[in-house]
Amino acid sequence: MIKVLIVDDDKNLCKCLMKQLPWADMGCNSPEVAYNGQHAWEIIQNTKIDLIISDLKMPVMDGMELCHLIRENSLDTIVIFLSAYEDFSIAQKAMRYGVKDYILKPINRDGIENLKIIIDRVANEQKIKEWNSKLFSPEYADEIRKALHNQDTTFFQELFPNIRRNNELFALNVSMYLLRILNTHKQRNIETNARELLDKNTAEERIQFVQTLYEQTLCDATDESRMSYIVKQTKALVEENYSLPDCSAAWISGKLHMQPAYVGRLFSKKMGIGLSEYIVECRMNEASRLLQESNTPVNEVATKVGYCYSNYFTRAFRRRFNMSPSEYRYKCGKNIADI
Repeated sequence: MIKVLIVDDDKNLCKCLMKQLPWADMGCNSPEVAYNGQHAWEIIQNTKIDLIISDLKMPVMDGMELCHLIRENSLDTIVIFLSAYEDFSIAQKAMRYGVKDYILKPINRDGIENLKIIIDRVANEQKIKEWNSKLFSPEYADEIRKALHNQDTTFFQELFPNIRRNNELFALNVSMYLLRILNTHKQRNIETNARELLDKNTAEERIQFVQTLYEQTLCDATDESRMSYIVKQTKALVEENYSLPDCSAAWISGKLHMQPAYVGRLFSKKMGIGLSEYIVECRMNEASRLLQESNTPVNEVATKVGYCYSNYFTRAFRRRFNMSPSEYRYKCGKNIADI
């Protein structure tokens, strides 16, 4: 949670900000309050503050002096200024001290909304910063190696979505970092994979390349119980969702936070049938049941088993049963006119 300090000699404004902003929803602790810069500085020296929302003009010590002290002491605290219109030019000058943004006073509803947007952005940047710091620590590198050794697929289901929340430059750095860890684990030379990685053009391509390598490694080493668990999850997702048009190998894999190639290899290895084929098989089995046991028209059967267009359904059904749905229904003793 982000630690926030509100600094303003207007106590009513402080109370208003405390009440009007959804601090917890924005990932922030309930803010501390100071009524001048000197009081704020005393708090900052004793508490790690991530974000300061400060008035520009205050008694004892104003916002500019407070900001100067923060930068002079090399603190990475983020500062947002509240400034009256006549102080606008001063607030602009404060940008040289690394002030993140400023909101004009008096603060109305639009000002509150702008402040929420700024705080949301700051909180997100802070989370990314903390995540990056954790990721590149020796302790976390050991966790990655341990997860590889233990074939802990759940660990990597959480790792790669977190990595995707970062910027493109970070994606290259972290991809190279993860590549080094993986190649050390597999006792292989990094050069070939590194060249392939650098040939990728986008952040997503780089992350996906490394994720695929990790999943291939896990797939090669996955023990029987873990494979069974992943396949069981995959089957359950298919059986619960095959009626959705979006249900596909890629969609199912996305729900598991894994790459389709990895899930597909495990599924085929365990089940002896491709994941895409299994989805079609589930759809056809249900279609067969509906055609035999109900009066549901063919076009509605198609919709119920995940096909938006009845002609696609008919084509798939014919491939599976060597006859059209209407012919199948007639053969099963259901002579019902299709609507």
